[in-house]
Amino acid sequence: SNEYGDGNRILRIKAEGNTLTVLDDEGVITRYEVTPSALSQFKAEHEDDASFWSFW
Repeated sequence: SNEYGDGNRILRIKAEGNTLTVLDDEGVITRYEVTPSALSQFKAEHEDDASFWSFW
């Protein structure tokens, strides 16, 4: 999906180091600081969440 919860469409995403910069269709720029994680660790932490894994 190209939407992130407020109804505005994401037009561009820039990833630089641990910073994600998002530009939406109203011209709003939002920056997020993120911490990368290992997919195997994520799966182990959420293996009991059936509603999440039915998506995959």
